[in-house]
Amino acid sequence: MVCRGSVALRRLQNSIFSPITFSPILLALLTLPGVGFGAGAIATPLLPTPARVAQATPAPNSFLVSRVLRTASRDLGIPRRQIFIQRYSQETWTDSCLGLGGSAESCALMLVEGWQLEVSHGEQSWFYRTDATGQVMRQIDRADVLPPSVRDRLIEAAAQQLNRPASELGVLAAEPRIWNGCLGITTSPDQVCTEIALLGWRAVVQQGEATQTAPTWVFHLNGDGSDVRLNPIASPPSAPNPPDCVEPGDWQLIDPAPMQE
Repeated sequence: MVCRGSVALRRLQNSIFSPITFSPILLALLTLPGVGFGAGAIATPLLPTPARVAQATPAPNSFLVSRVLRTASRDLGIPRRQIFIQRYSQETWTDSCLGLGGSAESCALMLVEGWQLEVSHGEQSWFYRTDATGQVMRQIDRADVLPPSVRDRLIEAAAQQLNRPASELGVLAAEPRIWNGCLGITTSPDQVCTEIALLGWRAVVQQGEATQTAPTWVFHLNGDGSDVRLNPIASPPSAPNPPDCVEPGDWQLIDPAPMQE
């Protein structure tokens, strides 16, 4: 479970992919030229200047979405009408356990086409993985909730920016965030950031084994990982395993200047 702040509460309904639900603001944006669904996230404006740039991507069919929401409703004990899909991405899993198998499980090594979806309720989010039809489904229960496609882009970009071999880098933890146009990173007082609200990620990348002394870096990403930026100011977490729930205050979208974590 990941906590979500009061800035980004979106309750949804979209007749095109019914019963998939999306925010009323996003629904209005879909009528604007060039606006579509993000390839791993949906850019939803919360400030006066709307987000107008998003990449088109296939959406999961209504049967799969309904199945995920029914399962989540049962798992979480929350009425179906009170939860919604916040974001999704199309993925290729590397085994029959959708990459989430435990040490005692026997997972067949095979490529499985599927989806990762974020289910939200109020200020909380949960992530689910499915196969292409929704017949196989698992809830993610770990600190790193990045979709594999986004993780791959993050590691590639981190290796280039840090000038370190990609094979030595790994994602220690990741959490969904809401960014402004600068992805929450300001490097000078006069930097101008577009006041939009973009669904993205904050990830901690580590070199080598997960130890207290291993070097770590904080990166901010947009929804699909096509824009990856090193946060030069953020301090690494004090413990290798950050808490499952992020304090709501961390989700507040504030003026660009103070956003230096």
